[in-house]
Amino acid sequence: MKDTMRRGTVALATVWALACTDDTTGADEIGDTDSSSEDSSDTDSSSEDASDTDSSSEESSDDESSSEDSSESESESEESSDDESESEESSDDESESESESEESSDDDSESEESSDCPPGTLDCPCDEGSCESPLLCADDICIPDGALCGDGNLDLGEDCDDGNLVDGDGCESNCVESPEALSVTAGTYHSCALSLDASVYCWGRFNEGRLGLPALEQDVGDDEEPSTLLQPLNLGAPALAVAAGGAHTCAVLEGGNLVCWGWAFSGVLGYGNTEVIGDDEDPVDAGLVDVGGAVESLAASHTTTCVILEGGALRCWGIGTSGKLGLGNEDKIGDDETPSSVDPVDLPEPVSFVSPGQEHTCAVTESGQLYCWGANTSGQLGLGHTQNIGDDESPSEGLVELGELVSQVAAGGSHTCALTQSGGVRCWGLGSDGQLGYGNTQTIGDEGDLSLLADVELGGVAATGVVAGQLHTCALLEDGDVRCWGSSDSGTLGLQDYQTVGDDETPAAFDPVEVDPIDMIASTRNHVCTVTQGGMVVCWGLNNYGRIGYPIWSVGLDQAPADVGAVSFIP
Repeated sequence: MKDTMRRGTVALATVWALACTDDTTGADEIGDTDSSSEDSSDTDSSSEDASDTDSSSEESSDDESSSEDSSESESESEESSDDESESEESSDDESESESESEESSDDDSESEESSDCPPGTLDCPCDEGSCESPLLCADDICIPDGALCGDGNLDLGEDCDDGNLVDGDGCESNCVESPEALSVTAGTYHSCALSLDASVYCWGRFNEGRLGLPALEQDVGDDEEPSTLLQPLNLGAPALAVAAGGAHTCAVLEGGNLVCWGWAFSGVLGYGNTEVIGDDEDPVDAGLVDVGGAVESLAASHTTTCVILEGGALRCWGIGTSGKLGLGNEDKIGDDETPSSVDPVDLPEPVSFVSPGQEHTCAVTESGQLYCWGANTSGQLGLGHTQNIGDDESPSEGLVELGELVSQVAAGGSHTCALTQSGGVRCWGLGSDGQLGYGNTQTIGDEGDLSLLADVELGGVAATGVVAGQLHTCALLEDGDVRCWGSSDSGTLGLQDYQTVGDDETPAAFDPVEVDPIDMIASTRNHVCTVTQGGMVVCWGLNNYGRIGYPIWSVGLDQAPADVGAVSFIP
């Protein structure tokens, strides 16, 4: 019912300015004309003393002459004053000219500086708020990306700054939050994540030991952040992969070993019994599951566990109704025998991908061929009929003829979707809630030829992954977007709407899920979990028992997944 698939700022600075020069003024010098006038007066007086016999008319004449000299002297004084005024004006003109010259020099200097420091380049003014890549604009100056990262201050463009440039301590050397998860898996009532240090953390419903923490006596994530209660599981070795089922969980360890915990209902743990593991002991205490070889990958559904071994052999165990274990019968496997005690699933070539659904299982071979077996009531096997396969015949009879090679497959409730090697998604089976994505509610695959089936319209972007739940489907696109369609019950589509998608329109008619770019996706009955390209876990859908890890009832109906942020699961 769930499959997993991969895809997978900062600073401050300065401002500069100009200055202008002072005006200068000339000095006034006066007095020369006054001295000349006094000398002229002395001469007149001397002339009068030498001529006592002069007549009064001569005196009068002398007075007139003296008056003319005085007038002439005053005129000279005025001319001298005018000359001095002109000198002052000339001095002012020269000062103004000098100031203009200095301003012109400053303009030239500014022009030279602008030429030497082109906008948008390192240590130069920003070019309309932007800089050449990878520079950043801070206070209108272009600085190197990360120039202030590690100073302990949260600067422009930084997600975090812990005062150092050490990776893996919660804040990376480029001031983004440290990645937390490599992968995530969605079980029926719980979810688990594989962290960067190869530890496994699980949250959701606690009973039957599915979370693997024997000290826990409550659900995790329903009214608190999981990180407040969780600790890494004791698995005995670093984990490489993890898969959550109904009431059980399994992990692949270094060296290809497998360990499982939870409720062994119908032998789903593979230990040859039906005991509960993880309720009062650590998972490591149960030992390793004997699968007959080193495990390369695994998948789980509500009542089934499947592994692909080195070399491509496929083994499945748990409940075998409708032949979904692919053993040609409906027997339970793992309740009183180990998986290694029965033959692998009979397929003509090695397997590269497997997806167990609610009552059917599908696998992709190394050459890109698709095989499905188990329940077929709604044509979910895609064989053009509704007969079960695998209950009394070999799964090799379940070859699905799509007319194109396949890279991944997702088995849901009663429908199946395949990711073709060209990046298209094709779906068949029950279409009651638009889960097939073709704009109708028809059932496809119960009759007719699937080679004529068109790709689901996803907005012109190729898909890199596909997962299926009970009544919904999601595709991971190569640009990191996620598109979901089918029933929006409990927010499983992540579209902040109760509207069903795909029943009378295609998924392309709606926007992608509002969430950070995604690298990996997983889904099950009523919820979806993802790992962002930044390594953070984000989930949406129903949260009863805390399965999506937020202390709220659901995500995706009233708020977008991007609004709730990442699941906090590391203590």
